[in-house]
Amino acid sequence: MGHALATEGGFCTGSARVIDHQRLSSSGYVFSASLPPYLASAAITAIDILEQNPDLTSKLKENIAILWKGWF
Repeated sequence: MGHALATEGGFCTGSARVIDHQRLSSSGYVFSASLPPYLASAAITAIDILEQNPDLTSKLKENIAILWKGWF
């Protein structure tokens, strides 16, 4: 979510087996920058807004296409 929703940190979801594997097998620094609750809330709100306004993503796609045409 760091780039897509302007947040920092992250989280891991999955079955207990997957989470245990990630926690025990990953480098220590991986869990030193967990996602703060207020940023998780902001990301959820951003996703809710995008779901309620699908025209926002359509407009974004149009803007990207315009930029690509101007770039190449």
